[in-house]
Order: sequence, then structure tokens, then C-alpha cells
Amino acid sequence: QESRLFIGLGFPYDGPEPLEALANGCAFIQPKFSEPHDRYNTLFLHSKPTERGYTSQNPYLEKHIEEPYVYTVDVNNDDNVRNAVKKSLQYTNFSSFVPYEFTQEGMLERIATYIRHHNFCDNGNLALKRKAWSSHSKNIADGPIDGQDTTSTCY
Repeated sequence: QESRLFIGLGFPYDGPEPLEALANGCAFIQPKFSEPHDRYNTLFLHSKPTERGYTSQNPYLEKHIEEPYVYTVDVNNDDNVRNAVKKSLQYTNFSSFVPYEFTQEGMLERIATYIRHHNFCDNGNLALKRKAWSSHSKNIADGPIDGQDTTSTCY
């Protein structure tokens, strides 16, 4: 491995590159925005269906992954940038880091949680057909009973 540092330039928002860098053993330095970027002040987000405000290039990493993996800095402050680069280059104890939520197990857990808590009877899609997790379960929250569609189970 030759690279130890990945520097974000503020765009793309929530791109996969920082996660790929972490997985390959590179620390990620990203800019902190002085004012959150949102659909009202950022042309790229203007037509996007979100009210979300981006406080950095990747707010998830900013809030949930700490140093020595991710550094979120005010890029207008040269001392902050220099310090983040120095700190990140001093820490060489990781060859790969993948946040749990982005592992296979974490993804399957999120999908299972979504399915477990989704009300399939109230989603407006009556054509949806789904097998129950267990043929012994007759709980509507688990989904339709084997061989029945949502309309038969929910109404």
C-alpha cells in the first residue's frame, strides 16, 4: 500500500470513495462546511427530494467514525488542516477499516430490521406478495400467511 491519506474536496456528497479509502487503510480528511449545504443554498441539491443539510462531505463519517480514521476540518484554517494531516500520518496501525454498518452482516441486519418493522398492510401496494418468515407464524407484522397475498391477509 502506497497511500495513507485520502483528502475530500467537498464533493460528491456521501460518495463511496471515503469508505473505499478506509477499507484500503487510508485515513480520510474532509471539509467541514461553515453553513450546511442543502437544497436551498446548493444548486446540486436544489432538485433533490431531501430536506437534509450536509455539514460536511460525508456527515455519516463525520458523526459516527472518529479519529484516526476520519478527520473533519475547517479547510479555511491552515493550522487545522496541517494538524489533521500530521495526526493521520502518525497513526499507521490500521490496514483496513470498514464501519460495521457497511459490512455484509451490518447490511443484512439493516434489511432484516426494515422488513421486521415495515407494515406491509399499510403501504398502499395491494399487489405486493410476500411469504411469511415462518409458516407457523400468523402475526400480520410478519407478513402474509403462506400462499396469501397482502389483500387477503390485511383486510
